[in-house]
Order: sequence, then C-alpha cells, then structure tokens
Amino acid sequence: MLSSPFMVAYGNLVIVLQYIGSFETMKPVPGFIVAKNNLFHSLSSKMMCLVTFWLLLRQTLTEREEKTKEDNAGLSDVYVEDQKKKEEEQSEEGGEQDIMHVLGNLMMSMLVKYWIYICGGMFFFVSFEGDIVMYKIIYMMMLLFCVALYQVHYEWWRRILKYFWMTVVIYTMLVLTIVYTFQFERSEGFWVGMLNIKNESLKDLGLERFSLSTLFTRIFIP
Repeated sequence: MLSSPFMVAYGNLVIVLQYIGSFETMKPVPGFIVAKNNLFHSLSSKMMCLVTFWLLLRQTLTEREEKTKEDNAGLSDVYVEDQKKKEEEQSEEGGEQDIMHVLGNLMMSMLVKYWIYICGGMFFFVSFEGDIVMYKIIYMMMLLFCVALYQVHYEWWRRILKYFWMTVVIYTMLVLTIVYTFQFERSEGFWVGMLNIKNESLKDLGLERFSLSTLFTRIFIP
C-alpha cells in the first residue's frame, strides 16, 4: 500500500502522545490527551494495531525491491528450467484460475451494470435511516440532483458524474469527522459558541453524543 508509510508514522505519533500523556504532570486535554486508568491495555492495543501497519510497510518495501530486481535483471536471467516449472505449475492451477477468472468477470459485469443502483439505494437508505437531520437532507438533495440531471441531460450527467462522486466522498468524510469529533467532552461547547445556536439546534444538524454501540452504527451509516 502506498499509504503504509503515513499509517506507520501516524501510529507511532499516537503511541508517543499516549505515552507522554500518561505522565503524572500532564493535564488531560479533551480529544487529544485523555487520562487512562489502565495505560497498559491502551498502549498494547494501539501497538498491536501498529504491528499491522509495519507489516504492510514491509510488504510494500519488499514488493518494490523485487520489482526493481526484475527490471534490472531483464530477459538475460530467465532460465529454461524455471520456465518449465512455471509452465507445469500454471497448468496445474489453470483449472482453478479459469474458475476464479470467470467468477471475477461475472462479478465485475454485475457491478458495472448495477453499481449506480446500489449507490442510489444507499443514498435513499442513509437519507431516511433514523431521525431526519440536516446532513441527511443534503444527501437527499444530492440524490435528487443526480436523478434530475440524468433525466434532463444525459451527456451532462456523464460529464459531471466523476466530480459528483468526488463531492459525495468528500462530504461523507467531512460528516464522519465532525460526528466523531463531536463525541469529545468539550466539543459541544465549542460548536455552540462557534455557531451561536442552542443545543437543540445542534441535534437538528445531526450533532449529538452517542453511546459506543450507537456511534459505531452512525459512523458505519453516516
């Protein structure tokens, strides 16, 4: 993965900050440095997650090194015996590869035909799942805009479809980030002061505190 170096750097930064925040002289900072009753469990879980990032980084570097060696070797390092072994292995695995190839092509053809319907259905489901709030209304407006433009001018619809989905992805990431960071202790007061509105109005926007189980479903289905 190209992003594995950044993931490793971010994981190391989180662990270092968590370790520094465990000092007795450090004061808790909501959303940044949180006091932990059992620091061992917190750090060990983060380090276990960081191990997977390190494995991804190692795999990326190994694949990059192998690709460089193959490019430098060229055709001069190809041996007849190795080629025969590869042909024998390919002949044995040919049946399984053919089945997987057919299944892969079938799945891709179905996704190409019906992916737009799946995305539209997700728009509809997210817009009406749970309480109706402002950010879900914006999802519905995006869906109606896409459907209306498809009916009115198909060529324009095809031209802007790429940028439309980019906008949807950016908007979804923004919603997820705001909903997640709103769970911090002092974030509610921050939003009330910045927007100059009441707490009830924040709920109308879709900003409210959730329990851990409810937060998972909210993050999974924004």
